[in-house]
Amino acid sequence: MPEASTAQQIFEEMPRYFASEAAAGVNVSIQFELSGEAGGEWSVVIAGQSLKVSQGRIESPTLTVRSTAADWVAMANRKLNPMAAFMQGRLVISGSMSLAMKLQDLFRRPE
Repeated sequence: MPEASTAQQIFEEMPRYFASEAAAGVNVSIQFELSGEAGGEWSVVIAGQSLKVSQGRIESPTLTVRSTAADWVAMANRKLNPMAAFMQGRLVISGSMSLAMKLQDLFRRPE
């Protein structure tokens, strides 16, 4: 798969990589707040082993993820390690940390 060039592209492609079998029993909502050029707000709701991705805000998310759009694209393209970004304060997570750790299992990253 070619590298993503924008955050919008990542969210549009997200359903293709959703691992529904790994989402058994998962019922969560995630708010993404990406700043900077080509940033914005997106929400992801996982319930009943299905995924819904929308642009905009949701009420009372289980998890909120904040980053720059550039860093989010770099993480999606495996150019920036998410744990390193978190430790450097470039990726800020609030809410369910256990859900944050499970995210990598809910999406198959292309090789």
